[in-house]
Amino acid sequence: MLLKRNLHIMLCVFMFSHFWACLPQRPKLKTVRTVATLPRLESPPVDISPATLRANLEKIFDNDASCDNAVDSGSKSQLRLLTRDEYNRTVRDLFLLTNDFQNSIPAEQKVLGFRNNAQFALVSSDHAAAYSQTAKDISLLVVEPTQWSKLMPCAVSEGATCAQKFIDTFGTRIWRRLVTDAEKQSLLTLHQVGSDGGAAAGMQLVIRGLLSSPNFLYRSEIGRDGKLTPFEKASALSYFFWGTTPDLELLSTATSGALTDEKILLAQAQRLLGDNRAKEGIKAFADAWLGYTDVLSVNKDASKYPQFNSALRQSLSTETEDFIDYVIRQKKSGWDELMLANYSLGDQGLADFYKAQISTVDGVSKINYPDQTRKGLLGHASLLASLAHANETGPIQRGKFVREHLLCDILSPPPANLLIQPPAPRIGATTRERFAEHTSVEPCKSCHVKIDGVGFGMEDFDAIGLYQSMDNGKPVDASGQVVGLDGKTVDIKGTGELSSALAQSTRGRKCFAVQAWRMAQGRLESEEDVCNLRKLGNAFVDQNMSMAQLLIQVITDPSYSQRSR
Repeated sequence: MLLKRNLHIMLCVFMFSHFWACLPQRPKLKTVRTVATLPRLESPPVDISPATLRANLEKIFDNDASCDNAVDSGSKSQLRLLTRDEYNRTVRDLFLLTNDFQNSIPAEQKVLGFRNNAQFALVSSDHAAAYSQTAKDISLLVVEPTQWSKLMPCAVSEGATCAQKFIDTFGTRIWRRLVTDAEKQSLLTLHQVGSDGGAAAGMQLVIRGLLSSPNFLYRSEIGRDGKLTPFEKASALSYFFWGTTPDLELLSTATSGALTDEKILLAQAQRLLGDNRAKEGIKAFADAWLGYTDVLSVNKDASKYPQFNSALRQSLSTETEDFIDYVIRQKKSGWDELMLANYSLGDQGLADFYKAQISTVDGVSKINYPDQTRKGLLGHASLLASLAHANETGPIQRGKFVREHLLCDILSPPPANLLIQPPAPRIGATTRERFAEHTSVEPCKSCHVKIDGVGFGMEDFDAIGLYQSMDNGKPVDASGQVVGLDGKTVDIKGTGELSSALAQSTRGRKCFAVQAWRMAQGRLESEEDVCNLRKLGNAFVDQNMSMAQLLIQVITDPSYSQRSR
């Protein structure tokens, strides 16, 4: 019992002291308290009220406003807690483990779909306990002889000599920066204390110390002398594109200081995006932006949609994941193809579901849509089914999705005392007719002006994403309009025409740039970010960038590395 207590004390002292000692001075940030020795930084209160977010976005999209004399404010200094996915992939890549540790850690709070928002990723006592236990579980797996032999040439039984080699080999990889001599000595002290229970116990305690440290759990984006350090840049690149820790090449480039060279930084960004591991980063961004994996947990009326089973749900999720990766990374296409593609990716089973033909082009199985109604992302059943009810379409959900996710339109929330429920089915009435009656009177009418016209224009696809021409015995009316799209109202008829309108929309393109920026920054935009984001969005539109070029621009732009706040 005394040994366990001493080990716990040693871990706590090590985690707390060496984290803060290694960080540069942060005049605009201060510590407030620690929970189980994990740090938190206190920032000014985060205002995410709809009114504030809307005001900032409208400034970003306002081409008439001038930023000619604006001072580049750089980005916020912050510590970014690894998400569960990032933690899981990092441990997998560090120690060549296949175990899934994601569910061992409490889920993050979603902020406009994003799980990596540093402003809300706070550590509770539950988190601290989970991190401690998970580090212990990982250490047991790593020191198992077969696994250890994959990582190190020395044996655990060699004691401190092997522990020193492990720290020298893995310390920088685990903490994503150089480990100081003092920190190495503290780790060796942990090994000595733990070795009272045997050589394996000593090595386990070293691993637990490394993994329980905030140096591992947090990504530092604090900077030095107003700019991110080379190691901070390496982590930013790696977690944005791969969702995991930097590889040896990237760490080597950081160690040499070469990442301060803009050409080398750009070359590394291009290398990472071109690597197949970048599919993880694209997936993380796309799901945060679109939420397409919601289809995995969507339930439908089995009597009406018997084909909508778990296998189909998985196929639909994989389709969207593969399609977005293909369009962005492999084809290096622009925004318009994401919206207008008359094909998707999938197997014969998915082609049968869509009643479409399948062909193989350059080793890629493509599903060719039978008509022009289904186009691009909005033709994906993963989205259409997620944005629908169990037994009927969801015009309100679909309209709201397009407005918020594809046009960055911050809608006012409904009154707190308003009972929100879909209108009851009625014999002889279509879904559109019932919802139109429901939202045509106050207090709903004024808020639904922007939503309903979009959602009703998507009525040509049913609750599981299949084309429909009839609803409850009546012809489907898929006419609608997009109010205020680039300053005008655009009439549409069907999801295909909506996709075409979005493909041509300047705001749609700039919204994509904003969403990518949010993913890279790990936070929401503030008034100080308006000019940087306007510059990014304008470049995406005016230079007709591919989406791959935009993603590289987001993370390599000098404004990302500057830390003036």
